[in-house]
Amino acid sequence: MVLATKHIIPAGTNDARLTADIDLSVLAIPRAAYRENSAKIRTEFSFADDAAFNAGRLQFIEAFLAKPSIYQTDYFRERCEAGARENLEAERERLG
Repeated sequence: MVLATKHIIPAGTNDARLTADIDLSVLAIPRAAYRENSAKIRTEFSFADDAAFNAGRLQFIEAFLAKPSIYQTDYFRERCEAGARENLEAERERLG
């Protein structure tokens, strides 16, 4: 289950897919909360300079936006996909 949260390949079991989607549910929280969470992530990576952090974060964002669907289960696709894409696109604009 922990490996499913690496989001490298689609999870193999229903439980792993659900675990991965729960992990990514934070991408779809309301915009203000998402910005606050992004600021906390930046603090976690305070060892990196802005250029390195922004490049890595953009790579993360682009990888998820390039997927046909961020979420692997119908439940999360229906409830979170649109909000997650909006948050990621807004963050991409801020970083880019």
